[in-house]
Amino acid sequence: MATDSKLMAVVRTRFQFMHNWPNAPAGKHEHLRNRHRHEFHVELLVEQHHDDRDLEYLALKDALDEQLAQFVTSEFKEYFSCEMMAVEIARWMTVTYGERSMTVEVNEDGENGAVLIFQA
Repeated sequence: MATDSKLMAVVRTRFQFMHNWPNAPAGKHEHLRNRHRHEFHVELLVEQHHDDRDLEYLALKDALDEQLAQFVTSEFKEYFSCEMMAVEIARWMTVTYGERSMTVEVNEDGENGAVLIFQA
């Protein structure tokens, strides 16, 4: 395997959240200024340190779901964007599992969103 290769675990989950974008531009999409619901989809790819799964998928997904539940009830503000959510997930991952390369995707309703790529 190439020396610059990384083995990644992948977990996917979803959660519902009400948010708004106060700075949405006037015009066709200004309705985004109002509070509205989305089903946010999260895909997390995180570096494994060896090929015997040092981060177990189900345990990682459970931990991510627990963290997202805490975010939704306490830390996330109504105006949190997909980009802001991706950054917060990456921060939590780093604190919890140490510095690892990761990709965090957060999108609205399985369509449009943000991807954060972090190289450790």
